[in-house]
Amino acid sequence: MRPWSAETFAEQISPTFIENWPAALHDLSIRTLDLEVPEAELHAAVSYTRYRSWFHNLRPFQNLDGLRDRLERGLATFPDGAFLRLGSRSPKDAHYAYEVGMRVRSAADGLALLTTHSRRIAFDIRCALDYSYLPRLFLREWLTLPAWTEFRCFVEEGRLVGISQYDHRYLGSAPEIHRHAPAIEDSIRRFFEQIRPLLHLPSVIVDVFLDPVAAAEGRFETRLLELNPFIVQTSPAMFSWTREGDFDGSFRYL
Repeated sequence: MRPWSAETFAEQISPTFIENWPAALHDLSIRTLDLEVPEAELHAAVSYTRYRSWFHNLRPFQNLDGLRDRLERGLATFPDGAFLRLGSRSPKDAHYAYEVGMRVRSAADGLALLTTHSRRIAFDIRCALDYSYLPRLFLREWLTLPAWTEFRCFVEEGRLVGISQYDHRYLGSAPEIHRHAPAIEDSIRRFFEQIRPLLHLPSVIVDVFLDPVAAAEGRFETRLLELNPFIVQTSPAMFSWTREGDFDGSFRYL
């Protein structure tokens, strides 16, 4: 399963994974712990899903004790729970995520997320292994982020060419954004100037969020959430990839 060339994966895709961020970017983001999961334990998780046929001769329902122990040890450092994800993406499409949510408070929660048919996780593991790349599994500090506080920024050749409300399809128009749009935009642009020299990719999509505690007090402090490759497979949010994109440097929201 190699949807991109080896060069594209190495130069545009995998550099956005959390494990490949420069240390200075981690300092501007959410507290994160690498669980250092070996390939066998990733296979064990996938062996419970409908996607195990993507993996050659993968025996179903393998032992999860090693992964369970790893999750328990990691969660001890996150007493309020954590967000579980690969360096690439999260299992937000898992059945458990839809039915219960993404907050992981126990090893059982984490295993449920990984074993209840997340296509995103199975796809990313399969792809990474086909590119001879070992995926990494992380716990991140749990933060309750109101949907209106998340934004997607588009960086092309080192220039900020667009800012978009992230959740525009389901959230719709957010009164908080309308009330504070100039201050929000200013905060995001100032944050971009802070991270511009730290970015290790000339073109990249930068997802950011407003600190929820500060936002509740009317202050807008931008932090880094994640990076995504600047390719057409990544959602352009309220922009478009048509005709090489309509990224005009604006701040778009409903």
